[in-house]
Amino acid sequence: MVVSVIIVSMALQGQVLAAGVQNGEVAGCIDQMRGEVYFKKTRSDAPSRLTKRNAPKWLHVGDRLPCGPGGYVKICLCKRQSTCREIKGPSGWYPIPRSPLSKDDPRWVALQHFGGGGRPRASGVVIFSPADDSVKAPGRFTIRWVASDQDKNITLAIFDDTNKVIWREQVADGTAGHLASDSAREALLKYSREGGKGTLKLTLTRPDEQTEQVRFSLLSSESEQDLQTELIKWDREEASLLRHAYRAYSFSSRGMLTEAVEEYEAALAETPDSRDLLMATIMANRNIGNSPRANEFVKRLPPGTKLP
Repeated sequence: MVVSVIIVSMALQGQVLAAGVQNGEVAGCIDQMRGEVYFKKTRSDAPSRLTKRNAPKWLHVGDRLPCGPGGYVKICLCKRQSTCREIKGPSGWYPIPRSPLSKDDPRWVALQHFGGGGRPRASGVVIFSPADDSVKAPGRFTIRWVASDQDKNITLAIFDDTNKVIWREQVADGTAGHLASDSAREALLKYSREGGKGTLKLTLTRPDEQTEQVRFSLLSSESEQDLQTELIKWDREEASLLRHAYRAYSFSSRGMLTEAVEEYEAALAETPDSRDLLMATIMANRNIGNSPRANEFVKRLPPGTKLP
């Protein structure tokens, strides 16, 4: 299970980093903007005026920004300690410098990843939390599925790698597609404390005995402590978009796919006019199988927008 998660993560890194090379190295983000702000990708490009809708959230090496009279933009650059710079108009062109971080620094990698939307997945997924072949922290365990009006009296169960039931619960009304069960979390914590490390199986069985299933594993207590240390560190970042990017990478690098998607949605909630973030959030939800949620976001796209 751990090997498969690492392989998936490495495959995703290759896909997103390849895209990053094509689009240019991400070096920071626009944190705030108002008034006359202009942008161009290279010195020879014609400048375009930025609006909340067309402004790129991510800034790449070599991008250039100036402000006209009364204009203001706050940019935050990725360094060991993120540096935010305010540009007030009228100003000259400010070129975005290359990040001094090494290519294996998690902050640098996180910026190249965020916006990729997550790993590719097969269609037809019913249970999307936990996502198939993902990792969950016992204390965060929540079950989500693509529900239907027929989801009455469904049975949810977790089996260990010997097919022994470690938890089972009947849900009288499952049409909400969501269950946060204290008893499931307690069962998983007990399993982890007793040394359980195998791949677990979650099943959802409807009254007609149609069964859906996903496989997942648990985050070790040591890894969970490391995760919490990272999240506390990232939460000190001044720019909210950098915070969400770093947090998403901390989750996704550990196989915690649902939690990573939540960071995409949180970033979009803070910048609802960003088309780039909207597209990334749509793909992130599609890639864990949450098609109803993805479709909600699709409705916010301008007519005729093509999705990858």
